[in-house]
Amino acid sequence: MKSSFHEVLYSIGTRCQLQLVQKLFPQPTLEQAVRLSPVSAIMASVLVFGATGIAGIYIINALVAAKSSFARLGIFTSQTTVDNKAELIQRLKGEGVHVHVGDVGSDEDVLAAYKGR
Repeated sequence: MKSSFHEVLYSIGTRCQLQLVQKLFPQPTLEQAVRLSPVSAIMASVLVFGATGIAGIYIINALVAAKSSFARLGIFTSQTTVDNKAELIQRLKGEGVHVHVGDVGSDEDVLAAYKGR
């Protein structure tokens, strides 16, 4: 899959953002980092893969805390995870997180999630 212009810009912007934030805030909150980002205008939506895993849960919780910085916040997960972690999925939905269910090995499912369907 080719990188889009926005993905490349995001990657460059993320490195610039990290350098700027490290200078201004030795330990910034996620919200401070997002607000200072040179690409925050194009980072209107966030889709997280692995959000219910060991590390992912910390990431999604931090993003939920800063969700006012995003137009849309979503996770991509499998039906098995939805079934096995129903309480967590319901909590995330209650916090305004869009839950996209699909097969990460399916280009069609992943593309649909990126498009917000």
